[in-house]
Amino acid sequence: MDPDQPFRELVDELPDLVCRYLADGTLLYVNRAYAAYHRQPADDLIGRNFLDLVPAEVRPDVAAALATLKNLSRQNPVQVNEHRSGDGVGQIRWHQWIDKAVFDDDGKISEFLSAGRDVTDRREAEQRIAFTARYDELTGLVNRRAILEELDRAVVRAANRGRTLGLLFLDLDGFKKINDDLGHQAGDEFLAAVGATLAAAVRSNDLVGRIGGDEFVVVCSDVGSFPQLRGAAERLRARLGRMEPPCQASFGAAMLEPGDDGASLLQRADAAMYEEKAHRHASAAYLG
Repeated sequence: MDPDQPFRELVDELPDLVCRYLADGTLLYVNRAYAAYHRQPADDLIGRNFLDLVPAEVRPDVAAALATLKNLSRQNPVQVNEHRSGDGVGQIRWHQWIDKAVFDDDGKISEFLSAGRDVTDRREAEQRIAFTARYDELTGLVNRRAILEELDRAVVRAANRGRTLGLLFLDLDGFKKINDDLGHQAGDEFLAAVGATLAAAVRSNDLVGRIGGDEFVVVCSDVGSFPQLRGAAERLRARLGRMEPPCQASFGAAMLEPGDDGASLLQRADAAMYEEKAHRHASAAYLG
């Protein structure tokens, strides 16, 4: 009986992917989970290069991970890393690999032993957390927290470089009626459409964000002057008016002044928006 047989049988029961391979990636041994992952019999995988088993999309990631193993030494023979890989039908997954170098009598690497564990769910959860920390899930725009951070950075850049900086604050008119008449799902879809319209209408160096509810802001770098900033607001107003259904909004505009930080600039643009909204409502009431 092969003295290694009990050990191989144990490794075959592991849910993790286990393999032995040469420095160029040629497989010497794979366990049952590894073979099942690649949807091929274990015997058919022996002698093949595992780089040939992964989809072309992730092959550079796997090749880069293999290249780092060549830096292992007898003093530091183990490495832990995470990278994307792909199974026998091209499904992309994340794995955490524990890799150990095996050395010959001359101290050179002769082969590697590796065990990989699927960490896709954890990676995706981390990515969702990172996304929601910065982005609004409904519109995909940056959220209030990120807007304030980016606005502070924009203020510092503008002040240091002697550039202008403008901010537009807009609030949708009549949004509550959409929610009340058509339901919250329709309201969410409308907000997402507004966000997409704004993002498509601004310059590449402008930043659009959703502050909350039906309030949005546009950070306008190098806008020039206050009349130019108001002109940008009117162009956005016109684009929103061509949506289906048409969207009306009240705009507030503020230019960076000495002593401003992001919060104070946002506060002045917010106040200007409420002034415009009050004026529009007063005009509508007078005409009515």
